[in-house]
Amino acid sequence: MIANDMTARQGDGSGNLPGTEEPEYLDAARLAKKLSVSVKAIQKWTGQHRIPCTKVGYRWRYPSNEINKRLLSGQLLSPMVKGRR
Repeated sequence: MIANDMTARQGDGSGNLPGTEEPEYLDAARLAKKLSVSVKAIQKWTGQHRIPCTKVGYRWRYPSNEINKRLLSGQLLSPMVKGRR
């Protein structure tokens, strides 16, 4: 019983507790494939601040968990609030 309790608290064995994983970021090509749109559309939406993104080095990356959350709520392409990049 105690061993099972410890395993449950340790998470996936990576040392991270459940729910504390690093967010996965998608590049424009992977996001375009996931949404069945062109890379050009992703670039356009990024420039219009309509899709959640962050700059990593010189490239834009898209947080998978935020994209999924907005897809489920139907708010993926809603205008982003200024200053929230």
